[in-house]
Order: sequence, then structure tokens, then C-alpha cells
Amino acid sequence: MRLGGQTVDAARVRGASREALFAVARFLHRLPYFRGRNRLFTITLRLAQRLGPPVVVEVDGFSVQLDLRDGLCRGVWAERAFPQGETLKALCEPGDVVIDVGANIGYMALIAARAVGPGGRVVAIEPAPRSFALLEVNIARNFPGRIIAVPTACDETDGIATLFVSEYSDEHNSLRPEPVLGGAHKEVVPVRSLRSLCRELHVTPDVVKIDVEGAEWRVLKGLLDDDARRPRTLLVEGYEPNARGFGYRPSAMCAWLRDRGYHLSLSRDSERFGYSDMRADGPLLHDVVALQSERGERHQPRPARA
Repeated sequence: MRLGGQTVDAARVRGASREALFAVARFLHRLPYFRGRNRLFTITLRLAQRLGPPVVVEVDGFSVQLDLRDGLCRGVWAERAFPQGETLKALCEPGDVVIDVGANIGYMALIAARAVGPGGRVVAIEPAPRSFALLEVNIARNFPGRIIAVPTACDETDGIATLFVSEYSDEHNSLRPEPVLGGAHKEVVPVRSLRSLCRELHVTPDVVKIDVEGAEWRVLKGLLDDDARRPRTLLVEGYEPNARGFGYRPSAMCAWLRDRGYHLSLSRDSERFGYSDMRADGPLLHDVVALQSERGERHQPRPARA
């Protein structure tokens, strides 16, 4: 190792270059959209990441490590915000057991862990190796004793499956190739039903969040036994283009949940929690909020934003 002035100067140059690239990326992010802007933003952040230590940002009181090769991480870096976090936070209560299916780097699991408090527990499930590595790091940085990380995909039954890993962002990974954004490579991953995983971990969930790019109904079928105690609350993505790859429409999933005693609403605002009137026969649904009927009837839906 060289300790002379040349080594120190090189480190300073790398550090200054990295900060300059971050400044350029912030400038690009604030610009109105133009063709090539997003590509420049991506290249700039990737170069900046290569010039220094892991990228760690403070978001809503959490210390979060990011991989700026990933589209979702780039968005978190730019916005310093978690998409949809307010919805989950409002659905959790102190002492709850929360399961996060499709945990990615852990941003929703951290929100749930803070909401449930020291008496609660969060199970964060993520099959993609890159995101799972960040999930473990982010748990250790924030709530090492409150969140359990499980490296698996979820489906109706246990087994193994091919995960189609998006070249753009792990948030678009899927067990089917059709919904994947930006091209994909394949990885073989273990698959668990929530029913068997909960038995193994000795947990009974109060809140379950599911965002798995179309496989949501299959995950629900692997959880909701007719004779089991059902979760109080479900937060489930229902997006028709993704669901189509698994052979169903979100409206059918919604009807199935109603048959099992859930009152359904739709949170259309990704940053602010609020119930809204929901039609289950529309072409697109996002973030279905399912509450056990007795609880759901106490919440009057708000009109949706225009």
C-alpha cells in the first residue's frame, strides 16, 4: 500500500469525481423529461457508485444501502422516499406480525418494523440474490432483532421455480417471463407457500403485503386455508397486465377475497394512505386493501383523487 502524496491525491480525485457525478445526477433528475435523460441519469449514478464505498442514504429516518445498478434503488436515491409506505404504515398496529412478500431491499419491511414496534415481528421474503443481500444489510442497519429475512419466492405450493430477473430493476422480477420489464435472465429459486412457511416460523400473520408481479393470487391461495385464522389485513398489488401472465384478472381475485370475508378498498395514492371507492371490474387495479369485513365496515371509503 502506498501512503505517499500520490495515493492520497488519487483518493481525493476519486472522491471529488464521485461527488461531481452525484451532483450531475441530481441535476438530470430535476430536468423535464427529454429523450435520453433517463439513460444519462442511470449511467451517471452507476459511474459514481464505482468510484467509492457502498451508497448509503437516509430515508425517513432509516439508513438504507442501495445498489444504483437497480432502477428502484436509483429512484429511492433521487426521491429519498419509499413508494407506498404510508399505506402499509397505516395498516399496521403495535405488536402485529407482518409478512412482506416481495421485500426487495427491505424498504417496506423497515416501515412495517417501525410501525409494529419492539413487540412486533416482520418476515421479509425476497428470492433475488442481489436484493436479498441488500435486504439483510438494511435489516442489520435498522432493526436487526425485529425482521427475519427469508430467501425464497412464494407460490401456492412448495417447490422450486425459475425466477425471471429483470435487467432494469429487481422490483419487476417475476415467476413468469411475460410481465418482466427490460429483458431478463433466469435464476432457479426455492418456492414456499405462506401456509407452510408460517408453520415453520411459528408465526400467525396479522398483516400481509404481497407485491410479486402477477403471482399475487397464487400466493394468497397458498395462505388462506378455510380453517386457518386469516390475516386481519392484506395489501395486495392487482395490476392486470401482470396478472394476465398468470391467467387471471384482478377482478376475479377481488371476488375470491370477498367470498372469504374481506372488505375491499383501493389505495390509489402511492404516497398518502386513504380508502377510496373501488370497482373490481375495471381494467387496472393497484394496491388492493383487504380488511376482514367487520373491521372494513368501520372505515368509510374516501373519494378517489381526480
